[in-house]
This record gives sequence, C-alpha cells and structure tokens, in this order.
Amino acid sequence: MTEIPHNPMPGDFSDNDPLPYAEGDDDASAIRDTADDVGADTDMLNSERDSADGEDDYDYSNDPAPLRFKEVHLINGVLVEDEHPDPGVRDAVLAEKTVQSLIDSQVRIFAEEVPTLNDRYPEEIAAIHAKLAADFGLAPGDAPILLLDKSYYEVATSFAGHEGDALGMYVSGHVIVSADDELVTAYGPQYIRRVGYHEAGHAAVSDQQFTLATRPAVAGDKNIIHGTTGDYVLIGDFSGGYGELDMQATGRGMQRGDFWTEGIVDSNSIRGMVADGLAAEVLDVEEAVPLTGTRRVHLTGLESRAVVARDGQPNLPWKYATGVQMHDGSVGGITFSSPAMAAYAIDRLDREVPGLFDTMRRGLQDESLRPVVRAMVDSIRPGLYDEQARQPYSPAGFHRGLMNVIEALGIADDWV
Repeated sequence: MTEIPHNPMPGDFSDNDPLPYAEGDDDASAIRDTADDVGADTDMLNSERDSADGEDDYDYSNDPAPLRFKEVHLINGVLVEDEHPDPGVRDAVLAEKTVQSLIDSQVRIFAEEVPTLNDRYPEEIAAIHAKLAADFGLAPGDAPILLLDKSYYEVATSFAGHEGDALGMYVSGHVIVSADDELVTAYGPQYIRRVGYHEAGHAAVSDQQFTLATRPAVAGDKNIIHGTTGDYVLIGDFSGGYGELDMQATGRGMQRGDFWTEGIVDSNSIRGMVADGLAAEVLDVEEAVPLTGTRRVHLTGLESRAVVARDGQPNLPWKYATGVQMHDGSVGGITFSSPAMAAYAIDRLDREVPGLFDTMRRGLQDESLRPVVRAMVDSIRPGLYDEQARQPYSPAGFHRGLMNVIEALGIADDWV
C-alpha cells in the first residue's frame, strides 16, 4: 500500500507470487475483462488531471458506503489538512478522488455478482461473524465475507489494484479470503478462520479513509504535478487505525505506519484461534508439512518454538506461524507473516504493560484511546511507539520493528 492506485488492507499471509488465473474459466475471464476496463478508465482519468474542470462528476449516491477522503499537504514545511491553495494541485486531487471512487464502486459491484464458496464453510463464516460481534459489536452486514476460489480471488485483487500476494484482504467494506481447494486441503477449513479473523479486524477501524498527500517536488521525483505555483508530488493511500501518513519535509516519499494496526488485528486473530482450540491445527504438521528447504518438524504445543523457516525469520511460538503457498505454486510451507511479527511484539509488550492489548483493540474503534496506547508503549522506552509506526510494511520492516521491541524490553538474549 505504497503507491497511488487503490490498495486494500492486506493480511500479508504469504510472501509469494499472486495466484494464477484458471485457464478456460469464462466467467472469471469476463470479470477480469471488466477489471481491465476499470483500469482503462483509471488511466483515462489520470491522463486528464491537468485539464480537470474543478467539478466532481462522479455520482456517489448509489454507493452503500461512499469512500471517505482526507487531504494532507506539506506547505512551507507545515502539514495542512485542507484544500491546497494551488488550483493545479486541487484539480489533480479531485481527479484522483474520482478514480478511487470509481474503483471502489466497481469492487462493490463485483462483490455482489461474484460466485462465492461461502456455502461450503458455514461454520467458518459463522465464527468470523461471531467474533466481529463479540469484539467490536459489528453485524454481518457491516463486513460481508467473500470466500473465493483462486480464479475469482485473483480477479478481486485486480479490481482492488493490489499487487501483493496476501491470501486475504479487507477492501471496500468486504472481508475477502482465498478459499481455494488446495489451500483448504493443506491447512483445513480453520485456515479460512485464521485469515478471516485477521481481515475482519480491519472492519472495526472507525476512521478508514483514502488519504491524498502532496509535497513540493524535489530532484528525482516521478509523477510530477505541474501546479501554477510550482511542481508537486501527489501520493495516495488508505489510512486509519494506528496507521499514520507521515509526509517528511525533506523526504522523497511517505511512510506508512501499519505496524501497530496489523499487529493488533493479528494478535486478536491468533487469540481467537487459541480460544477456539484451533491454533495448532492451522499448521497440522507432525512430519507432514515441509519447511522451505531445510527439515521437517514436530508440533509439540502452541508455546513451543518453531525452527527458522527462512533465513532471517525469527523463532516465534507455533501459534504465530502460518501455512503458506510456496514459490513453485505448491502449498505446505511454514512461515511467519509480517503481521504475526507485530502481533508477537504487542503480546510481549502486553506482559510488561498490562491492559495494552485490550486498550489497543478498543482503540481501533475509539480514536480517543490512541494517545493512551502511545503513552503505554512509550512507558517502556520513550519514542518506541513512533519508531515502529514508521517501519515500512514489509517482512524486513516488521522484523526490524519486532527486534526493536525485544531490545527495548531487554530480553534480546532470551526472548523466545
């Protein structure tokens, strides 16, 4: 979620290439063609930024929950949350709002028309909705769930503009999970619950919006906006929850702080699986699931430590591990997702600062609690919250955030 095309809030449950389209699937191909048409419309609108007439012609009235927008502009070194004074920048922002609203609307239409696998897994659907109700007071209609086979899931990622490889995402008000037969066979239907609990957690975020930020252009920048008062760079991304858009006065881009949001929704997901008695079964190993190129392992308990699945990955308790799809397209590997690393960091902090988890979870809906969360984290070490909030959303970034927390807690020599 670092570039201007519409991006969902991915669960990052895999580090591999996107799933391929099913050959010969006429329905999926037709929907994919529609997605391509939306992409063409997006390109057309982008090309017309400089000639935008200042009026938003998009009809939002048919959207069940229109996409919300926020503007943040760096002007003379000060962040301003208002319209930009340069009319050229205002036109560019308006054009991008139109593009994002169009894509959001098309995703919602797709969600209404796409065939799902929901009927196959009623227990998992019911469990996800029950957790949403218990944790956040949300009804089924507040976060519809779509379980899709790999063909339609890939089409959904195309609509959403998501170029990653997550096997679940929350986008345009919908919890979407790849429930392909191969994945469910490898990990059991509880795999759906694990991913679904995570993505459903994003539905609780009260201030979800698409933020458009600009700053003066510097040498080497791309995607320049030629305003009447100078050249600018426009960057757009989703924000909300504990994620913050941080436009640096001297930086070339915008940093996205998803460490805390991803961590709390994943910790909540893991706790749900443990409460359901299913956390261990997500892996279902016992000599059946190979690690990536090293050795096989036995699962001896939720709190036992997993061996390193890939170079540079930490040894976390089994309940944080996730079965993944391998680079060759097969399934059965074991890894730790980026959100799982952040989840472990939060859980270890919660031991030292009792009540942190509960406060963070409530803070997804109650924005007034977020300064309280910051103070609780910073009670371990001043500035610890912001250090991790500015980590890039990537395995390397979240691993660095986890290790920063471990260091701050003073348990670097015996943290596993």
